[in-house]
Amino acid sequence: MLKGIQALFTSGILLDPFVLLGLVLGGFFYFNLSYEQVTAVYFDYRFYALALMLAIVYNFAVRPAYRRGGLTIDTKRTASNAVLSGLKLVVSSLLMMAFISFWSFGGDDSDYQSAENFEQQLKQ
Repeated sequence: MLKGIQALFTSGILLDPFVLLGLVLGGFFYFNLSYEQVTAVYFDYRFYALALMLAIVYNFAVRPAYRRGGLTIDTKRTASNAVLSGLKLVVSSLLMMAFISFWSFGGDDSDYQSAENFEQQLKQ
């Protein structure tokens, strides 16, 4: 597992702007939204449309792919890069929430510190 995390940091994927945005978005969703709200966001087509629009604007305005010679933009390659960037944003936000929940052990609520308090809360 540690070699996998090391490979993640040395590959440079975390420096991709859409992966970084997805990580921030996933953290925001995990800590600020309820389960139902997160589910509603990921089942709404507008979230995917927004991710795709951001990716299209970024890839065509900031990082277009040029044809050989560098005079004209290769629209097919730039459009495929935009789709992949939008996919990176969505997948990295989902994986960030999974990563946080993997390392979250709970126990923030002081009422459930002992087994007796937990049983009393269940009976109520």
